[in-house]
Amino acid sequence: SRRLFIFLTINFLFMFVEFVYGYMSNSLGLISDACHMLFDCIALVVGLLASYLGSKHASNASLLSTDDVWLNQNKYSYGYGKIKVMSGFINAIFLIYVGISVLVEAVERIIHPPHIHTDQLLVVSVLGLIVNLVGLFFFHDAHMLSHEGCSAHGHGHGHDHGHGHDHGHHHHHEHDHNIRGIFLHILADTLGSVGVIVSSLLIYFFEWTITDALCSVFIAVLIFISV
Repeated sequence: SRRLFIFLTINFLFMFVEFVYGYMSNSLGLISDACHMLFDCIALVVGLLASYLGSKHASNASLLSTDDVWLNQNKYSYGYGKIKVMSGFINAIFLIYVGISVLVEAVERIIHPPHIHTDQLLVVSVLGLIVNLVGLFFFHDAHMLSHEGCSAHGHGHGHDHGHGHDHGHHHHHEHDHNIRGIFLHILADTLGSVGVIVSSLLIYFFEWTITDALCSVFIAVLIFISV
């Protein structure tokens, strides 16, 4: 939860930097990367909420009794415990909308390439990559552990189904998928930052402004894949 909160704060602050400078420089690639960071923040908030509510602190909190709909999922099969499912669904809808909007704008810019101000564009792009690399560093170990945990979970279900079974692994299993989803979100955003850096270099040295639109297409594809 601490890692989630730290990276959420960094990601949220730098998202505004990319939005502002993307608008000032007229770079669609930077703006689309900032949009992707926005939905990364939403995914991180959902992950932070799920991480807290799945912890012992939440289970022992006075607000949650043993009969609460969050804990008693057998009785309330679609209670508050499914909030991350609905949040993820809404997040996916907005991601698709943003991806389509970026794709349409990119096609228009390919046909009519606009002028792009390159002052400090490369610096902002590199800083965006550094932010995403920090996120990958934060969640790489947790992602690998969740992958191993899911493999062990799948392997363990192949034996002794006739005996008593403890279902206490449910929250841990959900948390594994949650961490994996966050890691893949950040990985896709990292690839988008690399695309922005490449287009910034091509614009700076060769004035190929069309590469900004092509980079936006690349980011839109990454958005669709991450959904």
